[in-house]
Amino acid sequence: MQTKMQTDLGMSHKIHFESKELTAIHETELFRTKYRVMDKVAHLFGAASEKLKPVIHNFQLPKEVGEKRVKIFRGENYLQLPYVVMDYPALFGKVDVFAYRTMFWWGNFFSFSLQLSGLYLEKYQKHLLTNLNELEGKEFYFCVNSTPWQYHYNADNYLFLDDLLKDGGSMINKQFSERNFVKLSHRIKISEWNNVSKKCAETFQLLMNITGAERKQFTNQPHA
Repeated sequence: MQTKMQTDLGMSHKIHFESKELTAIHETELFRTKYRVMDKVAHLFGAASEKLKPVIHNFQLPKEVGEKRVKIFRGENYLQLPYVVMDYPALFGKVDVFAYRTMFWWGNFFSFSLQLSGLYLEKYQKHLLTNLNELEGKEFYFCVNSTPWQYHYNADNYLFLDDLLKDGGSMINKQFSERNFVKLSHRIKISEWNNVSKKCAETFQLLMNITGAERKQFTNQPHA
């Protein structure tokens, strides 16, 4: 049986490089620039995690979530473009997911998303349904896809939350009933890179507020 590779090799005489592709093949500085950019974004996310850490500690999150360490990783091919992701705080189970994901997608945006499913959705769903209107006017998006693993903002993946809130909540209730996860997201332009740390922390706090996550009570210890 002929393999795909053999078939592809057999068709090699049909390959034609366009002038734009040949120019790109000879370009080396782009990849050096890309490496520097991706490295800087990873460091930017590291700084954002430090800004986010005290906000996380203000809330009584499930212990297994709150104890998770920062995870920053990069990839080359989300819809054929490079990306950098920070998951913090985040726990991914087969069914139970609590994930706050910060993402840089080359040429597109920085985004900040909360994904809940399983036990964590059950825990926070009631408060979410009650409090979602607190995000109105704050440029949040609601995932309407059948899968939570897409991150673009096309209409088959995200809808503007304000539009879903217009009918008094019936569209939101319909979205909750049709899928076994909830995903809320906010994005900023790449040109706003200097605000990533601030936006990361602020967005997480807004999202925790609407979940009804309890705040920790800190008592002042008397001085010795």
